[in-house]
Amino acid sequence: MLMSLWQQLLVALVQGATAILPVASSSHGMLPLQLLGWPLPSLATYIAIQSGIVLAILCYGWRDFLHLTSGWWQSVKGQHSPQGWLSWGLLLSAIPALLGYWQLREWLMSIGHPLLIVAATLIFAILLQWADSWRHYCRLAISLSWVELLLLMAAQVLGLLPGASFTGVVITALLVIGYERVAAARLAILLSLPIHLMMIAAASQAMLGDAVPIYWAETLLLFGSSFIAALLAFHLLLTLLKQFSFWPLTCYRLLLGTVLLLVLVTA
Repeated sequence: MLMSLWQQLLVALVQGATAILPVASSSHGMLPLQLLGWPLPSLATYIAIQSGIVLAILCYGWRDFLHLTSGWWQSVKGQHSPQGWLSWGLLLSAIPALLGYWQLREWLMSIGHPLLIVAATLIFAILLQWADSWRHYCRLAISLSWVELLLLMAAQVLGLLPGASFTGVVITALLVIGYERVAAARLAILLSLPIHLMMIAAASQAMLGDAVPIYWAETLLLFGSSFIAALLAFHLLLTLLKQFSFWPLTCYRLLLGTVLLLVLVTA
């Protein structure tokens, strides 16, 4: 059973937005499956959606990406700076999550156990709110200590769990380290870029040898939809954080997890 075009379009919009917002994209993926009985999207649909998200991250965060890349390149040439050390630290922090995803991609690309998703949705929402409330200073230095680097590594690995929200878990770690809300959100979204690229690579590898026709008009529509949704979500997140805090997103996530739990219990 294949998804219709409007079903794929809705999935692209939801996945594009929830990949940026710390609200657990896997939990939103459960809604049409549990409530409406929809099938899983095809690999071609998945690749188109992830590609749109990658382009949105690069378009909205290109200055951050360029700044970090410049610092890294200067350090390669022997011109060391705090920005260069931060770039190396972020690269190192991403390695365990990338290796973990590649080893567990067959399980992670499936929807996972519903109760696991709901539990992760609720637990990591509470941890995010705790970190935001507990944070009592704003970080001025941009370098990372070894302890902070290990914390960031662990956060990215935990962020792979279905329902945890990669962006949300990394933001939580950055808040604990001492980053300001907006800076933590921007950096966490940028750190999600390697994972999205790895997802595309894994799905592309799985498609090799399959004689599945690709409908380019449909693919471009899904790509554009996830791209626009991710851009709008990026803008919404930064606007919320400048005016409020994480509590509106945390309340929404707790409500979502509660609704999903009731659906599973009564199903």
